[in-house]
Amino acid sequence: MLSSQQSLDVNTCRICHDDESLEQLVEPCECSGTVALMHISCLEKWLTTSNTRSCEICKYRFPLQTLNKPVMVISLAFMETVA
Repeated sequence: MLSSQQSLDVNTCRICHDDESLEQLVEPCECSGTVALMHISCLEKWLTTSNTRSCEICKYRFPLQTLNKPVMVISLAFMETVA
């Protein structure tokens, strides 16, 4: 079992609260201390689901490139078998 001091020494992602054992923690905005740490994948998911481009704490605007989703194309052959 970790002592309270040992648990304070472990850096965690401010979004998912996991450590950096599976993915490196980064500081992508102007926040400081432990609130600055997050996984890139968590940040990407948070930005997508929250529909924002800025950090909610320091208001840093993330430089994002928006990519359009491909349009789903339904095969006419598939439509004929369904009809």
